[in-house]
Amino acid sequence: MRSERLKKIIEENEKFEEQSPYNFCDRWCQRCSHDKQMRCKLYHDEFERKATCIAYGRAPDDSEIVKDIMRQEFEGIEEKLEKFMEENQIDIDDIDTPAFGAAGEHIDFLENNHLDLTAEQYCKRVDKFLKDTFYNKEGIVPELKYHFATVAWYHTLLLVKLHRVLDGFHKPAGEGEFVFYDAVA
Repeated sequence: MRSERLKKIIEENEKFEEQSPYNFCDRWCQRCSHDKQMRCKLYHDEFERKATCIAYGRAPDDSEIVKDIMRQEFEGIEEKLEKFMEENQIDIDDIDTPAFGAAGEHIDFLENNHLDLTAEQYCKRVDKFLKDTFYNKEGIVPELKYHFATVAWYHTLLLVKLHRVLDGFHKPAGEGEFVFYDAVA
């Protein structure tokens, strides 16, 4: 029998994945189904950036154009953040509030969790393994290149995804706080 919290997490995940597949994205668009690509804002943004670069006669990931696009996307973010903080009476300089204390406990739970620490060690070991055996190495058996690339792609995402899973299982840091239900996904 499932706990009520787990049942709620599963229901919320189903809603999120239907509406926003990019919440569960691993940024390997080629492996994603076509219907999810068509609903995914990240996929569309990436496609638009590449098309813009090509339209200007540049490489699909031209850093100069990508920086300009990113600069435009983040334009005005400071004003929006200040307005949000003002509307919600948030003072980031006042860390003595109960909400900050609860957030600190929450962060401690995440950063000192055995799973998180193990995943961090795994990430470091795999990174060393890939440096020693795959990155910039000649003579790798062609059949293994795909598998090495898969490990290289996912070894850093594992830590981030696990961190979000743990965040979903821990109680919210503040009253009425929105929780990402990544624990099951």
